[in-house]
Amino acid sequence: MTEQEKYSRLILANTQGVGPTFFKKVLNDYQSINSFLQDNSSTLYKKSQTQARYRKECVFRN
Repeated sequence: MTEQEKYSRLILANTQGVGPTFFKKVLNDYQSINSFLQDNSSTLYKKSQTQARYRKECVFRN
């Protein structure tokens, strides 16, 4: 995974309403954002992607 892809995922998670609680959980579970971004099989990662897709669909519908 490239640095640009990691950065893009981080921005996506931050701007799609995942919020500060999400980042606290990531830091508690993974100790760093990079560890989280590299573990795309995790439930937490999948949840963030699902939320991002849902919010994107809502924006396009309205």
